[in-house]
Amino acid sequence: MPIQKTILIGNGVNRINFAGESKSKKGPPSWKDSLELLAKLSDRHVRNIDKKPLTLVFDEIAYHSRASDVSKYALQKYIADIVKFEQNSIADLLYSLTKNVLTTNYSTHHVAQFDKRNRATIPANFIRENTFSLFRHYGAPEDRRLWFIHGSSDQPTSLTLGYQQYARYQAQIKSYLNNGVVYSGKKIKNSPLFRKNPVFDFDKRRDHFSWVDIFLRDEIHVVGLGMEYTETILWWLLLEKLYLKAKYPMQIGDFVYHHIDILGKRLNERDENKLDMLHGFGIPVKYHFVKSYQEGYLEVAEKIKSGSKAKYENQQQAKLPKDAKSFDG
Repeated sequence: MPIQKTILIGNGVNRINFAGESKSKKGPPSWKDSLELLAKLSDRHVRNIDKKPLTLVFDEIAYHSRASDVSKYALQKYIADIVKFEQNSIADLLYSLTKNVLTTNYSTHHVAQFDKRNRATIPANFIRENTFSLFRHYGAPEDRRLWFIHGSSDQPTSLTLGYQQYARYQAQIKSYLNNGVVYSGKKIKNSPLFRKNPVFDFDKRRDHFSWVDIFLRDEIHVVGLGMEYTETILWWLLLEKLYLKAKYPMQIGDFVYHHIDILGKRLNERDENKLDMLHGFGIPVKYHFVKSYQEGYLEVAEKIKSGSKAKYENQQQAKLPKDAKSFDG
């Protein structure tokens, strides 16, 4: 079975204004702006927001919001409302590139693109998740699927915002990988990739599968996502993917990080260290040297669309023994 390409889209693609489009289009606020708005809503002054881990800043606001009678749900609902914005042409293009699309974004703007029969008004799966988002997707199985890996704006309680939520979500994912999970009394089998006899064509079978399975199996192209260290789940799953690839090199795809390097703009220390970390794990990093983010995202789209396998910088994979186990044993 040939390895499929899947794109993982972050908030960066929403924060550009494509040349020729209306400048009145309003994109989403940055996370710093969002947290400042939440702090104001909770009547809480948070110092040096941009210098702290944003997940912990949310937890600080949520913890102290109890004193001002503002519930965590109210904070989540507020975020769900402010992420409803108009998209741009480049975002539309990127969301159209692969059969499965993973996104850390919350906005459901692109849901209609994923169901040719216009049935995408409710999640296609019947596993209802109020808090976690292992199976949260829209689209018909025979068409395309859009996976909201951090929750979606139509279910505010699903938005993964704080460190506490990330920790609980990661525990749920670990349970799914190894033992399976239970939703509303229904037992869902563990990940098809973590069974005694792994199943790699899980999307062609009737069993349930998660965005985690797609992330671990497919050739993942990361676009517009900073991969900050607060993305603890993605970094952990990236390590799991490396171990799986060492064991099943013909069935597990690469993790390709697309970095847009704006000519004349100096790379900050944080991004430099992050790229060095990716290189350290043998992750293919594709550099796009361009004059603007618009040009960069268009170049990324062209690379992903092309049928030929790109020659990525630092393509050498981490050399792990075939019998290597993950950190969890």
